[in-house]
Order: sequence, then structure tokens, then C-alpha cells
Amino acid sequence: MAPSLLLLPFPPQPHNPHLVDVAYRPSIEAAIRKLSNPDSASTLIVAVPHTFLHGPSLFHQQLSWPECQSLVATLYSIVGLICTSLSVPSEVRGGPTSVDVRVVLVDHSKDVGPDISAAPRIAANNTTVVDLVTFVATYKPWSRIFHVDSEMGALMFKRFCNLAEWKQKLPFSSFFEVPGGMVMHSGEQPEKTTPTLTKTHRVACLGGTFDYLHPGHKLLLTAGVHLLDVPPVESGQKCRYVIGITGDQLLVNKKFADQVQSWQQRTENVLDFLATLLELSLDGFEAVKIPRVTGNSTRVEFRNGTVVIDCVEITDVYGPTVTDPEITALVVSGETKAGGDDVLKKRRENGLGPMELFTVDVLDSNGLVTEGKSEGFESKISSTTIRRRRAEQAKSQAKF
Repeated sequence: MAPSLLLLPFPPQPHNPHLVDVAYRPSIEAAIRKLSNPDSASTLIVAVPHTFLHGPSLFHQQLSWPECQSLVATLYSIVGLICTSLSVPSEVRGGPTSVDVRVVLVDHSKDVGPDISAAPRIAANNTTVVDLVTFVATYKPWSRIFHVDSEMGALMFKRFCNLAEWKQKLPFSSFFEVPGGMVMHSGEQPEKTTPTLTKTHRVACLGGTFDYLHPGHKLLLTAGVHLLDVPPVESGQKCRYVIGITGDQLLVNKKFADQVQSWQQRTENVLDFLATLLELSLDGFEAVKIPRVTGNSTRVEFRNGTVVIDCVEITDVYGPTVTDPEITALVVSGETKAGGDDVLKKRRENGLGPMELFTVDVLDSNGLVTEGKSEGFESKISSTTIRRRRAEQAKSQAKF
């Protein structure tokens, strides 16, 4: 089944967690409630428009990585809170009642509408973030499209529809209006300035177990994607995203180990998720082909071969980070930063070049409105909790 779309309005300024929460949570919750189905799994792509990219031309752009990852972290924290309070599984391929939410940043200016005659820019702009024209032309078809009943929500919906009518035929019966939240501002608005931009990298790396790919994993993978320096097709060059995925033998002592997904399953889920962020084609989602993973390493290419994903099995605490001289960026979570420092030290000992460390926010409820069973959602969306739930379900089914 094709995914559904939630088209959000522009985020409040500044992007602090509380303001984003009160602005976006009602819309996200309404879409999740609508999609959670006892008979099937659903996928919801949440598109967030903002002026994320800056640069001298359309083909030479940069973004502020701290700003982007912080906004994505807040959104996945909101998703975690909602899914916990509604008892809706949020992992990739989560089965009946699950809603697999995926956040996609879309470069678009609030002040300047899109040119409906413009061609989609599938050619690289040095980043993985696309503009609204390209998003509409390449992210399709949709099962349902949710739009927000606010002034800014109506503006984005109108711009989306104008482009959609030009680029593709949409079943307007699939449009659903969802409530918007309060858009508040914290004090005086700051002057419009270009944020400090981040140097992107041709080879970035991260590692994890990625068992039952949940919002925390999605944040980590998305943060790494936003560090990639994507070369133009005509250059013949490639950027590379190295994903170290913990081998099965290192997980045998995990709680509820009998429910741990195989390395192959976890790898396929990683690739499935990354395809949402990386593949661009006028054929839309039909162009996404996730291969069946059989060995202990796999390589997949997106965007006409300019983005290479190398999934490799991790059999120790370092993985490829201390042997691959091309890696120049390592993404870690706030919980694993100490391990990242160890990697940098080991890399120096091995005589390899420098590597920049990027720390991603930990999903939490700080700054968000929480009550009742929503509190402590960080542990409730963890892989261990998901395995426990599945073990209980298997035990219950075995009784019948």
C-alpha cells in the first residue's frame, strides 16, 4: 500500500520543542488516529516546509545540521509520545495497527511561492533535501493526504495542489483536513539571518542494532543523511553512507533475544526507511526497489548512483570506523557519544585521517506537554519494549 502524506505548515520560530509541540501535535495525532488500522500497517510521511537550504545557486546549497537535526528530533519525540499514549506501534513494518511515521524536510520559502512551471530538480544540490516542486513530482502516489486547517496550513495546501495539478493527477477524494495547533512565538522575533551552515561529507558513518526500527533509529539515520555531500550525476562521483549494523552473535544476550530480528531483516528495514529520504524519480514510489538481503553486507545505490549505502555487519565496538580511511563524519546519539570519542582515539592510533563527530539529540519529553502514560515514552518505544510486546503476543497466541 502507498504511504500517506501529512503536509504540515511552516514551523514556529524559534524551533524550540514546546512551540513545535503545540503547533504540530494535534495534526500528527489526528493523522495517526485515522491511519491506525487493526487489519494492516500504515506508513505516514510527514513533510515539513522551511527555508532549510542556503547557497549561491540552486545547485550549490548547504544547511544548518544542528537546526535540522533538532527539529527532526522534536518531531520524532512528538511521534513517540502520541504513539505511546495511543498504544500504536511506530516501528518500520510494525504489523497491524502500526503507523510508521517518517519525517521529510522540504526546502520551501514561506514568502515566495513555487514556480508551477519549474521542472523538478532531481539533479544534486549538494544536499539530500529537496525543494517543494521536486517533492511533489517525485513523492507519489499517496493513499491519503492530510492537510492542516490553519491559515498557514491552507497556504501550503494550496501551493501543493497547484503543483500537483500540474505534475500529476490526484484523487481529491483522498484529502483529509486535520486540526492545527496553536502557533505561538517566544518574545520578539529575531532578525532574519542565515544560520551557521554545516560542511557536508562525501563519506559519513553511523552504527547501531536497528532492531525493530523505531523513531530513535529514524532520527539517527535521518541525521546522517543530512550530512551527505551529494555530487552531480555528470561528475561520475559518489557519496557514501556507511551503516554499521550489529551482528546477530552480539545480540544473543539481549532481553527477549528470541524476538530479535535477524541481521538481514534489520538491514532491509534500514534500507526501506532510507529509500524514503534518498530515492528521487518521476516514477515516484514505484522506483524504490529494496533488494532481499542474504549475506552479511550489502550495497544499494539511490539518486542515479550518486548516493551509495553500504550496510556492513558489526562484530566489535568499532566496526568500519577504524579501518575505512574515507570516512570523515561519524554520527552518534547523545547516549553513545563516549563510544564516538573512543573511535576517534582508535582511529588516530591506526594512523587514519581526522573524522568529525556529530551528536544527535536523544528523544525525550523535555519541553513537550506530557501527562499520564505518555511520561517515560523514551523506554516505551525502545527495541527492548517492542520485543517484550511481541513476546507477550506470541505467548498469548500460543494458548489458542
